[in-house]
Amino acid sequence: MFEKTKAYQIINIKGQKVAKTQVSDANSIEIQISELSDGIYVLNLYLNDKVKSYKFIKN
Repeated sequence: MFEKTKAYQIINIKGQKVAKTQVSDANSIEIQISELSDGIYVLNLYLNDKVKSYKFIKN
């Protein structure tokens, strides 16, 4: 069974929140990163009672 995403946030390397969105029980979401500056980020996905974090590089 897939966990549904409740919210996500993107944090830059300086620890600043650069994006934050609430999602209504989505099995899949599309996150636009085209407006982010080049750099290293952490994407936090909030799922039911868990948080999953993923690092990514935009260049």
